[in-house]
This record gives sequence, structure tokens and C-alpha cells, in this order.
Amino acid sequence: MSKLMVQTFFPANFAQATEYWLGNYLLNDILFPDEVAQRCPEVVVTLDGGTVVRQPALATSALLGVLVGIKGGYDLLWVAASKRRQQNSPKGQQQQGNDQQGMPATRLWALAFFAFGAMNLSALPLHCFLPAPETTYPQESPMWWSIDTYMTGASSMCLAMAALQECVDASSTSTVSTTWKIKFAFR
Repeated sequence: MSKLMVQTFFPANFAQATEYWLGNYLLNDILFPDEVAQRCPEVVVTLDGGTVVRQPALATSALLGVLVGIKGGYDLLWVAASKRRQQNSPKGQQQQGNDQQGMPATRLWALAFFAFGAMNLSALPLHCFLPAPETTYPQESPMWWSIDTYMTGASSMCLAMAALQECVDASSTSTVSTTWKIKFAFR
């Protein structure tokens, strides 16, 4: 991890911490000395057409992430649609029971996958195809940085909400007391 990466991802925190001698000493001399960036330079590859790719391993991982996001989200939406079709069938209506069991969680998992794919898609231009920032990503590429940051947060929040919904669904079918369900499920 280099000083430039920390400055790029945490510009306000880095600037504030280096205002004081202790923070400046810790960040610039102990944790992120300049020789780290010299020993581990950024990998840059120029393709035949003249296209410059920074961090080709990240580009490969981001492409794979886009595919995982799209495929995972699509498959989970297909599962949710299948559950809905099954519940609306005559046999499913006879069984009734808990008719929405697992549906909200499945949709949230799908949304998390789609946001993950969008995060990886926005990472391609930001981290691989645009020139390296002279200052910080928010200043030089605000649109791509905003999309990347937003989709990272959206994917994380959808993952957390889906996990909580799974817990709510599991607790609604068990014999757990109502008091515990309220404390556990936050409702």
C-alpha cells in the first residue's frame, strides 16, 4: 500500500492527519515512506492500438466481477420469479402457508449482485483506463468516482439487508418467542 493510494482513497483524513507533526511522521516516514512507491510502481501496459491499461490484473478481476454481478443478479431474479409463479399456481394456492417466505431476501441478494457488477464496471475506467490522478479521484474523475463509491455502498447495504431479512424469515418460522423476534428483527 502506497501513500498515493491512501491519499486517493482518504484525501480529507490524510490531509488532516498530516497537519500535525505526529501524524505527518507516522504517515510519511513510518507507514508509507516514499521508497514503497519506488519499489512497487504501478503496472502499466500499452496495447497494440495505443490503449494504456493501468493495473491489468485489476482490469481482469473487474471484468470477472461484472460477469459475476450480472449472472448472479439475473439468476436470483429468476429464482424469485419461479417462487412467485409456483405460489400463484393452483397447487401453490392450496398450500398457502407463508406465501412470501424468502422473496424479499432473494430480491435483495439479486440487487446486491447487480450493484456489485455496476461497481466493477465503474472501476474499469476509473482505475484501469483513465490516466492516474495527479491529485485525487474525486477531483479528477468525479462521475466515475461517485458511481464506484455509490455502488460499493449499495452492494454492501443490500448484502446487510438481505442477511437481516434471512434472519427475519428464519425467526418467523421458528418457535422463538415474540420478544426475541422483536429484539432480533428490529420490528
